[in-house]
Amino acid sequence: MEENRKALLLKWLKKKINKPDEDIDFLLKRVISHFLNYTNLSKVPKEADVLIYDMAISLATDEGLIAFDSKVKQIKRGDTAITYGDSKVLSSFFSGYETRLNHFRTLNIPKVGGKSE
Repeated sequence: MEENRKALLLKWLKKKINKPDEDIDFLLKRVISHFLNYTNLSKVPKEADVLIYDMAISLATDEGLIAFDSKVKQIKRGDTAITYGDSKVLSSFFSGYETRLNHFRTLNIPKVGGKSE
């Protein structure tokens, strides 16, 4: 991925994720690695930048790097107990992105060495 595009993605991610730069950079590297492995590409096309951003936000959410306000799950009046539920729903890593990833996926056909018959 070109450095200027990567820098722009990091800038966007830093607006949503309040963590050290190293954590956000590592998160983005993981997403890019997953993208490249899944699609069998050697570099991230420009058209995939928004997908990479969405996947990074999803991963950050799954790993608890993005805090959400908890919603009240239960209120008890006797001795006043309030229970907060978790507002985020943990999902499998990048669930729902396979369809969008498939638009970029290429076949990885191994080259056969030797003489042709």
